[in-house]
Amino acid sequence: MYEINKIIKKIRDDNKLTQTEFAAFLSVSHQTVSSWERARTRPTLVMLKKISQSFNIPLSKLLPVDKVPKKSKRDLDKEKLAHAFLCLLSRSDMRNVTMQDIILESGLSPHYVSSLFSTPLDILTFIAMKIEQEISIALEHTTATDPFIILADVILPILYQHCHVLKILYSKNYANGE
Repeated sequence: MYEINKIIKKIRDDNKLTQTEFAAFLSVSHQTVSSWERARTRPTLVMLKKISQSFNIPLSKLLPVDKVPKKSKRDLDKEKLAHAFLCLLSRSDMRNVTMQDIILESGLSPHYVSSLFSTPLDILTFIAMKIEQEISIALEHTTATDPFIILADVILPILYQHCHVLKILYSKNYANGE
């Protein structure tokens, strides 16, 4: 049976880390780690990827076999375009990013890109949808019922993982619809 709580505790114990040290390493609260280890909540996919990379553990060891995400080329290309969009937005001189700018940054063909997204707003919607999906999945898998625990241990860690995206979007007024 898949028990991520035991896997996380073993990783932490194998690395001789306290919950507080493990939490600091992952930029989450020690309460979050405690909640994972007590099986009250589960780490998000983003956090599992971070644990995988940080402790040099294959992601497949952290996920049940049927949960290892498989992405199509189309999904990967959408993510590539979102990344190109965010890279362009992060540059101070790129306030009005066009689809042509994004296409050049991504290296994908214009015709193919037009089958994925029509406007930068479509890409922004895709980014928001991905974050919302991640939160929804995490909420489906939590056993917590206290709203404060749900906020602290489920929602905020996901938003923290995406803080650089949110900063870029808000600093360029895209999130305000400008």
